[in-house]
Amino acid sequence: MKDDQQKRIKKLKIELRRKSITIKPKIQIGKKGITDAFIKELNRRLKSERLIKIRVLKNAPVTVDEACSELEKRINDLLIVDVRGRTITVAKLRH
Repeated sequence: MKDDQQKRIKKLKIELRRKSITIKPKIQIGKKGITDAFIKELNRRLKSERLIKIRVLKNAPVTVDEACSELEKRINDLLIVDVRGRTITVAKLRH
């Protein structure tokens, strides 16, 4: 059962990565880091869009890896689709 779910998620990630090539980063993690307002805005955008690219600015107090783990902790059913440089692509597993 768990293997089946992992295979579905892997296929979904591949499909979403292909779709993410054409989109631009729409939200940024800046010098304030990941605030409650940032999480609220990201949740709002995830309700209307399937994929969101997040840009981690150089002056952000968190690294890209820290940002990924923080987002996964604070947002239920969040899928980290891809990480390239300072850009994180995320999707919501369930709408």
